[in-house]
Amino acid sequence: CKLTPGEKTEDSMLWTVECPKTSMRGHGVARLTGRGTVVSDLWMTGELQGYRVETYTKTSGKRLGPCSS
Repeated sequence: CKLTPGEKTEDSMLWTVECPKTSMRGHGVARLTGRGTVVSDLWMTGELQGYRVETYTKTSGKRLGPCSS
């Protein structure tokens, strides 16, 4: 899949995604919701094995600590 960054603001980021092998494409948004927390939404559409597919995925996360190298 190819992810293309879109508009960025102080607390959000948009992107588009295309997956040529599976004919899926979509867009998403990630938003900072507080100190060290984020939520994201991803909408995808396409066709798999002759069927139209639409998906919606919502995720949330929080910073647990510094990154390890």
